[in-house]
Amino acid sequence: ASSKATAEEGYAFDYWTSPKSETSWNATLSDTFTAQGGQTYTYTANFAKDTNKDDIPDKYQVFVNFVSADEDRGEVSTKDDAEDNTGIDQVYTLKDEDGHYVTKGDVTPSLAGVDVKANEGFAFDIWTKNTPATDTDTGVNPAETLTGIQGGTTITFYANFATDSNGDKTPNKYQATVTYK
Repeated sequence: ASSKATAEEGYAFDYWTSPKSETSWNATLSDTFTAQGGQTYTYTANFAKDTNKDDIPDKYQVFVNFVSADEDRGEVSTKDDAEDNTGIDQVYTLKDEDGHYVTKGDVTPSLAGVDVKANEGFAFDIWTKNTPATDTDTGVNPAETLTGIQGGTTITFYANFATDSNGDKTPNKYQATVTYK
């Protein structure tokens, strides 16, 4: 006998459990568990949230976004020629060495497909993680590996822009003006 687990909208199949607490991650339940003749068994299909509709439960994925901290100063977009999963919305599925889903792991975001453009009078300054910059922020490198990230987490990197009066693509705060008389 066989059964297939079908998820409702917004969810994905996660795993089957048997009365003996055995587990199967195959959505089609067919001769997966050993049953003894003459007995009735109930198998339970378990589902989990899947907000991005890729049929993988969110708890096994990390979502990485790149946005502008202030769209009046500059914008962040996906490059036209960006390869898959390198643009402003990236999804990383967490797996162990054997290819099984895990709920915690390391993620290395990519900037390869992210385009950052400052508006006139501004220059790109720094990236910050999960909040726009404050006066004391020194910035982060979004392409560095993030370790021990819990599945289901969304990480947002903010492109921060600062005033650039002379148009040299370097924020004023990193320049000194000297006047000779």
